[in-house]
Amino acid sequence: MFALLSEMPLANMTDREARVAGHDALEVRLWLRLVSCVDLIERELRQRLAKCGVSLARFEVMGHLDRFAEGLSMGKLSERLMVSKGNVSALFARMEREGLLERMTHSEDRRIQVMRLSKRGKTLFDSVKPIHHEVLRALMADVSRTELAALRDRLSVLKASAAGHKPRRKSRRG
Repeated sequence: MFALLSEMPLANMTDREARVAGHDALEVRLWLRLVSCVDLIERELRQRLAKCGVSLARFEVMGHLDRFAEGLSMGKLSERLMVSKGNVSALFARMEREGLLERMTHSEDRRIQVMRLSKRGKTLFDSVKPIHHEVLRALMADVSRTELAALRDRLSVLKASAAGHKPRRKSRRG
């Protein structure tokens, strides 16, 4: 077994790109390359975090809350996680029951629930955060710091383009 995906021969990896023909649009090939990279990185993160009893979803929740000591509303947290409140409400509830999160009522609007890391959650997050960073460093070790910075900058342009794009409405006339 390979310690890291980066040690696995490319021939052993099956990913979304394998299904793409060379004549497919550049945008399709780029999209699939991005998704393949995310799939490979997340697979390794899941495996390593699972050894500590932490799912990737829990890590992401704790990571966002770690940046906001005062907590985040459930809506804002769901928005940052890029999922609906319904998709994560059960996860929030489990983490709260396990003592990893604390739920409070917003000081100005009592209808809003605010989540924050408990002391136990902060301790757990602080213990697994170095593992997360170690995995990312290992998987990106073959890319220079300069190349990583350039890639981040180019992807920022792509992100801004995607965020600003408004789909065209189809004409009802045909």
